[in-house]
Amino acid sequence: MRLTQHSLFSGNATELAALAVECGRGLRLPFDTAKTNERLVRYYVTEGVLDRPERVGRDAAYGFRHLLQLLTARRMADAGITLAAVAHHNRAATTKSLEEGLARPLPTAAEILVQEFMGSTRKKGAERIAQQALAPAHSLAAPPAPDPHKPRPAMALPDLLAAVEHMKAEVMSQVKELEMQAMKMTHELHARQQQADHEHRETRALLREGIEHLHQALRHEMRALVHESLEQLHKPMHQEISALRHENAELAQRVGQLIQRMEAISPPPART
Repeated sequence: MRLTQHSLFSGNATELAALAVECGRGLRLPFDTAKTNERLVRYYVTEGVLDRPERVGRDAAYGFRHLLQLLTARRMADAGITLAAVAHHNRAATTKSLEEGLARPLPTAAEILVQEFMGSTRKKGAERIAQQALAPAHSLAAPPAPDPHKPRPAMALPDLLAAVEHMKAEVMSQVKELEMQAMKMTHELHARQQQADHEHRETRALLREGIEHLHQALRHEMRALVHESLEQLHKPMHQEISALRHENAELAQRVGQLIQRMEAISPPPART
């Protein structure tokens, strides 16, 4: 018998007791079903063994968690465990752990004390977020369609604590994943920066080398232009100098000839 088929149960104390007797027989739980009745349900609520039911007008509405708590309480009480210990266990246990516990051996007194301690240390934190409770999940079997006329039971504190712990674990997992992605992006950016710096240094070196080659080519070209310009200037000057020298030679020759003629014409000097 699967208890999850009753996960959407909602009813009064009489209906809860009747369903508990039916489930106890189906699961062959070792407890006295004859003592499970409406009066016992109300007594367990007073003693804190069962969570307080939801109120629908003047009626009290019990849910699936109350069913698990009642089955667990009857089983533990018939095993000789004190009602206070049973109350501590039921208050601290999640709905899932209550359901799974019905298929396992009964918890020891020490385990019950540990559960009570863990539940009390987280109670304050749960009270601050009690209005943000998540819907309980029961996926072991397909439950029947919910009755729209019956109210949905509120989430119990242990279930809320378990949901909060689950949410916390998911958030921490996402935070760690984001941290890893951030570290990876940082390493990639650092590698890209180093590559960019290396390329920048290589570009500057190539520019310096190109500028030096350009300067050398310009100096060589300027020297060639200056030499060519000087050659072009010197050539006419050499030609003029050669012409002047030739004219001077001709003039000197004419002057010599003229002197010779004058000497031939003039009489010799008188002797005294």
